[in-house]
Amino acid sequence: LLIAPPWLEIYGDYKAAAKVGLVTPPLGLAYLGGGILATGSECEIVDMEAQKLTTQGLIDHIKIQQPDLIGITATTPIFKNACILAREIKKFYPDIPLALGGVHSTIVGKQALEECEAFDFQACGEAEITIQEVIAALESGQSLEGIEGVIYREGDKIIENQKRNYIDDIDRIPIAARHLLDKGSYKSYLPKFGSTSYTGIFTSRGCPYECTFCSQHTMYGRKVRNHSIERVIEELRVVVE
Repeated sequence: LLIAPPWLEIYGDYKAAAKVGLVTPPLGLAYLGGGILATGSECEIVDMEAQKLTTQGLIDHIKIQQPDLIGITATTPIFKNACILAREIKKFYPDIPLALGGVHSTIVGKQALEECEAFDFQACGEAEITIQEVIAALESGQSLEGIEGVIYREGDKIIENQKRNYIDDIDRIPIAARHLLDKGSYKSYLPKFGSTSYTGIFTSRGCPYECTFCSQHTMYGRKVRNHSIERVIEELRVVVE
């Protein structure tokens, strides 16, 4: 179960404007979902903001679904929300492995586990391959030792595995599992056209520039890695059809 926590409250009085411009599909989770499905495992994505799901609603949903692994994504502004959510989940389901991923986890490293005791481990950087190796380890009853890109707890200790190198051939990454998202929840408002469902497509990863407001290079590095033209066209076809 992959979870995008609620985020709209951080905009305070600007909630209405933020909702118009920023309710975007969590493509990071959709790509991660594609990686999970490629292992033969099942996957579900819950976007709490888009689905208007409360914390109690999520707790009830977990009781019904009984997932074997739960992952929460977080940027820095919503890390606090993710921690509150994680503590609630852990209170009711202490035996389900609970992971943190996303930009904040990648930037601060083990500080995230130090600040939130509810998370069992975190995935840093590009995690499509990492999550496949994590699933294999959990299914075989092994520890997360040696899995690149993972920071995990072992008793009272926090263990940092080696960082994972960026994926050179990004065509290896499965196409985002957009069918796990409710496409009706994501709207773009266009002049003269009004509201319409939409999604985005990554045609590359990495950026050589140094914009102070952007985390792109932190997550994906400064080397630009392009999808092949064939892969981009295939993903466009999947989206349209």
